[in-house]
Amino acid sequence: MLNAKLCLDQQSLLRVALGIQTLTLCFSEAAQRTIKQAEAEDCDIMDIEHFEKVLPQLVCKYTHEFYEISSPIIVKE
Repeated sequence: MLNAKLCLDQQSLLRVALGIQTLTLCFSEAAQRTIKQAEAEDCDIMDIEHFEKVLPQLVCKYTHEFYEISSPIIVKE
């Protein structure tokens, strides 16, 4: 259910869409890097430990992008 008082201008909606796209790319890249890490360790199954090893790289890469897309949300009274 949406809040009727919530109002986003076109620029804010665009930023939300870009944020969703960035998160989608981040999750996709995280999965790909985790698979590569598991393969590099000659494992047939990827584990949380493989993800933990690639996480710092992803944080460095995407932190800047997350801060760029943040914007204020306008609430009507």
